[in-house]
Amino acid sequence: MSLIRDKLIPDKHGRNTLCSLYLDTPDYLLIRNSIDAVSYKEKLRLRSYGVPNDDKKIFFEIKKKHKGVVYSS
Repeated sequence: MSLIRDKLIPDKHGRNTLCSLYLDTPDYLLIRNSIDAVSYKEKLRLRSYGVPNDDKKIFFEIKKKHKGVVYSS
């Protein structure tokens, strides 16, 4: 880490809190399928960039991973 610390410059967001809530079915079908899957995984989450409150946007995201590549929408 010390080798790159002097080369990194914080972006305009600096250090932010990231809050995520992962969603699943009552019988945990999504996580069980994700653990069992070899090439495809999928998760649903609510995410806020910063501590969530009435003024912050909360994002509903579908996160997919296929053959090592992560897609989020």
